[in-house]
Amino acid sequence: MKWMLVIMALGTTPIQTGLIYDTLDACYTAEDRVAAEYVRLYNDWVANNRGRPVPTFITQRLARGICVPHSNQ
Repeated sequence: MKWMLVIMALGTTPIQTGLIYDTLDACYTAEDRVAAEYVRLYNDWVANNRGRPVPTFITQRLARGICVPHSNQ
């Protein structure tokens, strides 16, 4: 079975990435990279905007990667 990385924007809107992996572990690795990039960008924003309140939409995870089964066909 193949696995596709899907990004859930705002927690509810699935965005297909077209990234397909042969194993679930490989897909999870990609999912971890998405999460790490979000954390990096969040931390950069906070560092560059000290003293200003962090907008709610930034504190919530805007994009989250999940792995879903994908047809081999």
